[in-house]
Amino acid sequence: MTKREPASRAKTHTRYYLADGTKVPSVTSILRVVSKGEYLLIWANNLGLDGFDVVEYRKAQAAVGTLGHALIQAELRGESFDSYGFSGEEQDRAANVLASFRAWRRTVDLEPILVEEPLVSEVARYGGTIDLYARLGKLRGVIDVKSSDEAYDEYFFQEAGYKRLAIENGYPVDFIATLNCPRSAGDGYKFTVSSTPDLDLAVFDAARGLYEVMKQREAAIKNLVPMVSKRRTNNSVELVLGGRGSAGREAPVDTLPAITEEGRAEDA
Repeated sequence: MTKREPASRAKTHTRYYLADGTKVPSVTSILRVVSKGEYLLIWANNLGLDGFDVVEYRKAQAAVGTLGHALIQAELRGESFDSYGFSGEEQDRAANVLASFRAWRRTVDLEPILVEEPLVSEVARYGGTIDLYARLGKLRGVIDVKSSDEAYDEYFFQEAGYKRLAIENGYPVDFIATLNCPRSAGDGYKFTVSSTPDLDLAVFDAARGLYEVMKQREAAIKNLVPMVSKRRTNNSVELVLGGRGSAGREAPVDTLPAITEEGRAEDA
């Protein structure tokens, strides 16, 4: 008898490589440098006030989103998906995601072309997996399926990154859009086309540049360790940093004001 294996509860993280084997970042990794700002803090605070554990709540939401995406992916490919391993509640909520998708699909002339397709840009040097690239009527576009209720700005930045991947790999793009298929019963779908795709791409490109600078900074910090910390007689502190290993050279850093016992800076 064949053992029934539970479905994965976590979304698989794909690694992306250029033709020469160089590993490159993903669209979602790049966009982590874009702050979610006070909205995320407000959301987390409201959850706490309502008595929810934020970490556990996010895990539960992510599991439903993963299952919902898997069900939609299977439907688009004409396949079946075994939800074994997910709880009954998770399966019910994921069924709501699928029902919302089906309701939207009935209203449009949809021809799926790419479904959960990983692509890489040799020029911009990053990769990503497109939820859905499809013909919608006479137009072709990138559609990102979300199990949330709203179409947030960062979704369009993400889709703009996918747009470049699609075009470079030979798939023309007329639009980028977010399709919200909520987890809650009774909530309808929401299909939102970006009205500023060029600016969305500009934001993504800015994030791409910042991502690279942050990586360079991390690498520089890893190669530097504090070598000397001493107090001068003029009541200031001199820090000397040097590289790891014998190849490192000492590099004096400008003097800093001393800190009093109360934790306030004193003038030299």
